[in-house]
Parts: sequence; C-alpha cells; structure tokens
Amino acid sequence: MAILTVVASAMLEGVSRFSRLNTAVTNRSEMHAAVRNATALLQQEIGQAGRISTPTSLALTAAGAAGAVSVNVNSAAGLFDGAKVVVDTDRTKKPCH
Repeated sequence: MAILTVVASAMLEGVSRFSRLNTAVTNRSEMHAAVRNATALLQQEIGQAGRISTPTSLALTAAGAAGAVSVNVNSAAGLFDGAKVVVDTDRTKKPCH
C-alpha cells in the first residue's frame, strides 16, 4: 500500500507540473499572438499615414524645360503628401510598372 501511495503521489505531482507548464505555454502563446496582431496593425497604420486621398483622377501641371506640362493621374495609390512626382516626356521609353 505504501508503494502504491508513493507512485500515485509522484504521478499526481507530474500531472500538476504538466498542467502548470501547459498553462504557462498557453499564456505565452496568447501574448505572442497579441503582439503579432498589434505589430500588423501598426504596420498597416504606418503604411497608410500621409497617404493622399484624392478623387478618381488628378491633374498635375508643372513648368518644364519645354514649357508647362500637364499630366492626368488616374490613381493616387502610392502617392503621399509632399512626395515629388517625376514625369518623363520621352515617349519612346517603355512604361515602368
């Protein structure tokens, strides 16, 4: 009976340790998931900071070496407030994507 009591108490101690370890791992996993979600949200917010919100088309006019140049822009995707827009008037070049 004494041997059975010692074995049972050792098993209960092992199960108790395993339960505490499982709780700690679960808490740590939830914490890391929360940090990943917060990081993703910050990346999204920083990526959208300063982005220009414009109508569907935008007309840019600037003085160039050959006089005033007007360009129609169909999308403001990737444009930011204060960004410089470079317009190349050489129509023999292939467009960049």
